Amino acid sequence: MRFALIASRQDPAGMAIHQGLLRAFPFVSTDSVFQGSPVCRYEGGGIAVSLYLLQDPLTESDNLERSIEADAFVFLSKHRSAANTRSFAVHSIGNWAEEKGGGKAGMLCPATALLQHAIFLQLLQRQREGYEVTMEATHHGPYMEKPSVFVEVGSTEEEWGDAGNGRVIAESVMGGIDGYVHHTGANEKRPMGKGSNEKDPMLDGNAKNPAKSDDDNNGRGGRGENGGGRKEAPKVAIGIGGPHYCNNFNKVAQRRNIAFSHICPKHRLKNLNEELLRQAIEKTQEKIHMIVLDWKGLGKEKQRIVELVKGFDIFIKRADQLLKE
Repeated sequence: MRFALIASRQDPAGMAIHQGLLRAFPFVSTDSVFQGSPVCRYEGGGIAVSLYLLQDPLTESDNLERSIEADAFVFLSKHRSAANTRSFAVHSIGNWAEEKGGGKAGMLCPATALLQHAIFLQLLQRQREGYEVTMEATHHGPYMEKPSVFVEVGSTEEEWGDAGNGRVIAESVMGGIDGYVHHTGANEKRPMGKGSNEKDPMLDGNAKNPAKSDDDNNGRGGRGENGGGRKEAPKVAIGIGGPHYCNNFNKVAQRRNIAFSHICPKHRLKNLNEELLRQAIEKTQEKIHMIVLDWKGLGKEKQRIVELVKGFDIFIKRADQLLKE
């Protein structure tokens, strides 16, 4: 598989991550030049990773897939928060409503839940003292037509330029790519955006959480029942409700091995309609197994959202129930 890692000269966190990648991994400078900077490349184990440094801001760099050949894009970015919280964050991209921060209004971009989940777990392994690791709800640009994920450092210039943070993101992204390709069956072809209501014991309200081995917990490939060298791939979900920083979905991802693609937060529920939910499902690279609702985080939109998701032939689960099972 081919991966493109994208940083911008205008983004100090992206620059620190770019340097972290070059220091920690054997990237080789190629003869190719993109926006005035040489493209660096890493190959090994069936993975090809190209590292790009843009002149333009990341969120304004629409449709990079037209000029960069890759199967998935990882954007390396700074993160801002009103509280200046130190954080490492991951999220899918697109806009549930008006355009804010690039992209197109009312348009979601292709997402890869398994890659996002793999990077999220790697960040948790490398979590620094005083830093939060979180998924965020889907937001901002650029507009892309290939699966994309943002990985970010928050939230001030001190954290953005920290070389240690750059290395954390660098190692988490490369470790996530390795886990995505080798331990989740990502090389196997899947019909994009297909939902599933196939009977599955994990989706049974009475099912126990599958036992986790030490290998499962540290992100290395455990052995499944078939005796292969790959651990069981996570179930894939759309998340609806709750705050922008997805506290309950973070817990579900960690404890139940469920990978989220697009997440619509409470403050965007008024915009969520059949078309946007269909986009979230169809633009997810992997088959969707369930829609997970942050029950208390649906507010006054709860009944409308429940009726909306019932219109799709996909399992519906409550985050609080998943955490109790």
